[in-house]
Amino acid sequence: MEKYPQKVSIAVFVAAVMPDTVHMPIYFMEKVFEGISKEGIMDNQFIPYGRPEDHLVSMLFGPQFMSSKLYQLCPHEDVVLAKGLMRPISNFWDDLSKKSAFSNEMYGSVKRAYIMPDKDKTLKLDFQLGKSKSLEQQ
Repeated sequence: MEKYPQKVSIAVFVAAVMPDTVHMPIYFMEKVFEGISKEGIMDNQFIPYGRPEDHLVSMLFGPQFMSSKLYQLCPHEDVVLAKGLMRPISNFWDDLSKKSAFSNEMYGSVKRAYIMPDKDKTLKLDFQLGKSKSLEQQ
């Protein structure tokens, strides 16, 4: 969206971290993790990868977290399939921490929609409400 805003009609974020044009992209990830307790992490794993001096970390959702937070409304078969397909994901913290805020001229020119599922258990509702209010102000 920052590079080619003319190619994007509308960006849709569903229960997601949506950057704005005021803060660095890493800001929103920090806000998400700021409110998570050790119990909230549950059985998720943080796995180092790459060279030790790079401090790169991937995350793997644990089976308990997946069952109770991501797939709590799905049939058992879907949960089993999802657990079998789960792979560690990079969180790109290092990349995000080096990026400056997106520009009003490019990223800010793209229409954005934010969908808040009422049964989402991954992002706190007040965080999502704050994102929707910041979207209205832009």
